[in-house]
Amino acid sequence: MGELWEKYTEFKKPQVSPSTYAVDYRKYRNHIASFPNKTLDDAIAIRDYLIANLSANAAKRTLTNINACCDWALKSQLIKSNPFQGMAKDIQMPKSESAENEINPFTKEERDSIIQAFEESKLYSYYAPLVKLLFFTGCRPSEAIALQWKHISDKYITFEQAITISTKGLALKDGLKTQSQRRFPINN
Repeated sequence: MGELWEKYTEFKKPQVSPSTYAVDYRKYRNHIASFPNKTLDDAIAIRDYLIANLSANAAKRTLTNINACCDWALKSQLIKSNPFQGMAKDIQMPKSESAENEINPFTKEERDSIIQAFEESKLYSYYAPLVKLLFFTGCRPSEAIALQWKHISDKYITFEQAITISTKGLALKDGLKTQSQRRFPINN
């Protein structure tokens, strides 16, 4: 399994974001390394191990990625069959993990209190403008950190790049997590 995963991730490396390669693929590599059974013949034991040792969500994601790896290996004629085919769909997600809930973490009063605390802090007041930007635009921290003056006009902030984690440290990546860019209207 480990050798197959390494070949698969090298194939995928130019096709995925640097953070996916550095963070997510490493996480699955570590899961695979922890398997008590490490061959394709042990697919059922691997599934059972994942269910017993990870959350349902993590087990399902890990099996989904192992299945994708084996699909690639099958198409690349490295294996004769994919024993993980369809296994992930058999994992039932608890309602709390699968339900799409509207996320409203802070009331207006709580938001204002957090901003005020940053503004008044002796140690962290320099973060106040960043915290305001995050609250008022809803952008991700990785998008805010990647902003440059060229992204700001008299009418819009254009979010079009992000700072991500890569195998070589932090990297500037064109495009956002879910879209190539997003324009946020601004006033004076």
